[in-house]
Amino acid sequence: MMPAKSWSQPLHSTKYLSICTSSPPTPGAQSSTSWPTVRRQIPSSQLSPPPDDRMLKLTYFKPVKYQIDTHRESMLSHLQSSSIARRIKIVSFKIHEAVIKGEESRYRAIFSEWVHQFQLELCAMWNRGLESQVMSTHLLNEALELSYLKTILLSNYDMYPYLRYTTPTFLQTVFSDPTLWPDNTITSVSVAHILSSPRCELGNFIVMDTIYAMAYGLPQHVEYDTSITSIPDDSMNFEWAHGCPTEFQIILAQINQCRDRNPNAPDWRDIEHRLITWQSRSNSHHTEWESWMVVAWLAVQETWRHTLLAYLYMAVCGASSDEPRVQFSVSQIFQIAKTIRKPEQPAASIHLFTQYFIAGICARTEKHRLLARHKLSDLSESTHWLIRGTIFVPVLDHLWLGAGAGGQPVKWSDYMLSRETVLPVVV
Repeated sequence: MMPAKSWSQPLHSTKYLSICTSSPPTPGAQSSTSWPTVRRQIPSSQLSPPPDDRMLKLTYFKPVKYQIDTHRESMLSHLQSSSIARRIKIVSFKIHEAVIKGEESRYRAIFSEWVHQFQLELCAMWNRGLESQVMSTHLLNEALELSYLKTILLSNYDMYPYLRYTTPTFLQTVFSDPTLWPDNTITSVSVAHILSSPRCELGNFIVMDTIYAMAYGLPQHVEYDTSITSIPDDSMNFEWAHGCPTEFQIILAQINQCRDRNPNAPDWRDIEHRLITWQSRSNSHHTEWESWMVVAWLAVQETWRHTLLAYLYMAVCGASSDEPRVQFSVSQIFQIAKTIRKPEQPAASIHLFTQYFIAGICARTEKHRLLARHKLSDLSESTHWLIRGTIFVPVLDHLWLGAGAGGQPVKWSDYMLSRETVLPVVV
């Protein structure tokens, strides 16, 4: 799948390419300030995160020791890979530090400019097509990190086409690794193999691709193999970061396939049966987690189960939002989410975009609509969601004031009309 031409055309502007030889200035300084790029190998002792690792402060479900070690090894590898990797990581640390201190709004303009320039630089490198396979893999990681930073900075309106642009590198990376592509007779990507691997950047791509495809009502960028529906608990290398059980991530990809009438999609009744009969499970982290975190993890699983049921009924089965099976799941989402303990760190929160987004589409009462709107708009809770809910609040407003006015039931087609009107995407 080749990137859309309309996406790459602005990249021919050369005024941004000068950042290839400089690093971003300190917040508060003039944006033209720069210092020479460091091109030497950096000792691991200088790159290792401090004991109060920034990422640990920004996650609700804390990783266990082997995951922390894996994360640090991966980060060191990326920092050694290229100048742009180091410069992006510097900006990432500064943004995360500002978030922890509650100062991100103060520096949002300059942060956004840095991220925008880095994005243009990456796209220009892809356009030249001169990068090795290893370097392309690192560029994918940097591109996905930029997308996450764009979310924090409220500037990720163009993420669906941006993911399209990174798709060829994602596929090249997967198909060149036999551990990620065990059956080389098929051209689809195994979701289970990716999410159980230590390659977090690839897992991030799948999570973002499936959720954006759901929210925009557009096809996923990759043909996924979802035939393996579960993986061993000790292989759960990814789900702690975003609070989504791996099985549900696979089911989300399947529902998107069903919605788009993909010939490889399973029967929707099989998906429904698995969701209805699914039981909350513990995992290997529980021995290291505090009891309140274990309870929260079980609750989050239930919110995901009901979210996917409501999405399945609306988007695949053509259900109306007033059907009892839909409204039951909506009520459960709001009720269970309310019981999840708030984090002690203001910057840490569970990624609940999908839950409040689907519940908001299906909500009929003013109480539920206001709650969904508040949660999607609340920057204190949604700062580190992979998708910032504020983007879709105007879409929900259009839906609620249009087809859903006065609590009238809506269908998925009504939501799509609102999305296409308020948040159009060139495909």
